[in-house]
Amino acid sequence: NNPNVQKPPRELFLKMHHFSFLFVVSISVAIKTTSRWYVSENQRKNLENENLKSELNNLKMQLNPHFFFNTLNNIYSLIQTSPEKAQDSVHGLAKLMRYHLYETNEDKVSIDGEIEFMKSYVELMKLRFTSNVDVNCEFQIENHEVSIAPLLFIPLIENAFKHGVNPLEKSIIKISLQEKNHIISFESFNSNFPQKYQTDTERDANGIGLENIQKRLSLIYPGKFIFIRNCVDDLFHVKVVIQL
Repeated sequence: NNPNVQKPPRELFLKMHHFSFLFVVSISVAIKTTSRWYVSENQRKNLENENLKSELNNLKMQLNPHFFFNTLNNIYSLIQTSPEKAQDSVHGLAKLMRYHLYETNEDKVSIDGEIEFMKSYVELMKLRFTSNVDVNCEFQIENHEVSIAPLLFIPLIENAFKHGVNPLEKSIIKISLQEKNHIISFESFNSNFPQKYQTDTERDANGIGLENIQKRLSLIYPGKFIFIRNCVDDLFHVKVVIQL
């Protein structure tokens, strides 16, 4: 041993030992805290997802009876005045119900299937009206592989027929849906007749439909959609743009 070499003070060893102990304890606490936070965050996200699914199911359940109740009303009104049209309507409703029951249980559906559903619904509604109602539909899809949340636009189409048809005046309903670069743009125009032509039940149903689609859009496509309602040249206009 070299007597000229100084030994480190005892206090330095104690401090280094104490520091090492605190460092190990701190790391252990940090790992446990992070692990608990990770588990808690996963539980929170799972709960949010469950709540999201529950709320979406509730919104969908609001749509189902509303949609079919209105369709059955249309068929009922045709039974005495036009039995053949009523029979066609029953066939059309059966087609819609098959799609509704077997194709819309998933979170997303084929855009082509959704368009066929909308076309069938419009044809079913047209059976009720005379040539006094001018109905025009246009669908343009660039990518037929895209999918979308089911039954998003039916409340808007329903409202177009309810607000836009007056048996005493020329009525216009225009519906279009386009998809390009994974962006879907839906628009509807309808004659803007005063509310006096509607019953209280119909007015309430319209409110449910518009609130329904806005809630569903907020839950399914947060920050990725535009919802516009206004009047253009005496026509009520609705536009929905969705970034898929």
